[in-house]
Amino acid sequence: MRGQFATIIVNIILFISAAILTYLFVSSSYNSLNNINNAAISRQELISNKLNTIIQIDSCAYDNSSRNLILYVKNYGNTLLNQSNTVLFVNGYLKENITINLVQCPNEINIWAPNCIISINTSWNSNGYYYIKVVSEYGVDDQKLIFVNVSSSICLVQ
Repeated sequence: MRGQFATIIVNIILFISAAILTYLFVSSSYNSLNNINNAAISRQELISNKLNTIIQIDSCAYDNSSRNLILYVKNYGNTLLNQSNTVLFVNGYLKENITINLVQCPNEINIWAPNCIISINTSWNSNGYYYIKVVSEYGVDDQKLIFVNVSSSICLVQ
């Protein structure tokens, strides 16, 4: 009788151990699947925002008195953008020390909304043709070839 009692206790201990291990496996699997699901939702939102975002470099100007190149970029998409997350590349190199301002926004809000235009100001002192690339929030970009003549204060978007 004593041997059967010991066997029952061992079986109970093994059953409880198996239940605990099963619980740990199921809970860690649930957390992993939940993290994957949240990542998929975030990716879907990012892709949706990227597909609904269209920006375009419309024009440029050169201010000879301040030696600044001014690019005018319009948000043609449906997404509100944070203009402070916009970067400028010149011939493939990141341009530091740019100033971004809302120029024309029909809704009078302080964010780069659809149909709003921003100006990107940067110091400039050289003539020639340059590839300009403006990258907005969500990675949407527009690239144009511009011609700058600083002595004549000319800037043309090609």
